[in-house]
This record gives sequence, structure tokens and C-alpha cells, in this order.
Amino acid sequence: MVGLCVGPSVEMAIGLLGILKSGAAYVPLDAAYPKERLAFMLNEARIRLLVMQQKMVDKLPSLSAVKAVCIDAEAWQENIAQHPACNLKTNAFAENLVYGMFTSGSSGKPKCVGITHRGVIRLVRNTDYIQINAADRVAQSLATAFAAYEE
Repeated sequence: MVGLCVGPSVEMAIGLLGILKSGAAYVPLDAAYPKERLAFMLNEARIRLLVMQQKMVDKLPSLSAVKAVCIDAEAWQENIAQHPACNLKTNAFAENLVYGMFTSGSSGKPKCVGITHRGVIRLVRNTDYIQINAADRVAQSLATAFAAYEE
């Protein structure tokens, strides 16, 4: 799991695509949360890599155990520019995780729950929750951590 701490932006789309194309899953982190909660989430989800925006640095807890990549940093963008622009192929399957979200569950203690591609696909294709047709243009129809539970 890779932490993602970005506001609604082009960087959010780039971060999501980069994480998913790498075969990893993301854990959305809201910089508005207290630092203690963010530290708990990073530890609980065993986050070792965090994709973030520079403006989030002061809002996060100490990241000594986490490698942080500021997606909007000039040095990072120069590094990316050195790599081929070809479309990275992935081997994502329905049972692979797409993201982790935190829920209190029945214990009252927050825990990270993995959501699979199958759960997201089921939500979009097999329910009346979202009505999207060929004429629609949608950049993002749900929050980055919307719960798409499997049945």
C-alpha cells in the first residue's frame, strides 16, 4: 500500500494512475486530519512510500519510516521526464487491492480495510448507484476512498 496525500488536482490523477499502474494500492490520507491520526494510519497500513504535494509537508507527522515523494517537486518532475513516456502495462486482477480505507469496524479501533478491483467494478457496473452512459464525461464520480464492498 502506498500513501496518497494530495488535494483535488492534476497531481491526484497522476498519483492515482502511477500507484495503480505500478501494481500497488493506495491509502488516501487527508492532510486535514490531526497528525496523530495520520501517524496511526501510516503505521496501521504499513505505509513505506507516500506520494504527496509539497504543501502537505507541514501538515503531516514525522515521516522517518516513510519515503516521501512530492509529486509536484521540480526535481521529481525532472526525474520522471528521463523515463520513457510509453503506457506501462499492468497485470491487475479482480482480486488485487485497489485502495485501503479506514473504518472503525466493530471494535471501535480504526483499521485499514482493503478494497479490491472486483468491489469497485461491481459498484460501477452491477448496481443502480451510479448511472453513467456513453454520452457522459466523468473525471471522478466518487471520493478517492469510497467503500466498494464485495458481495
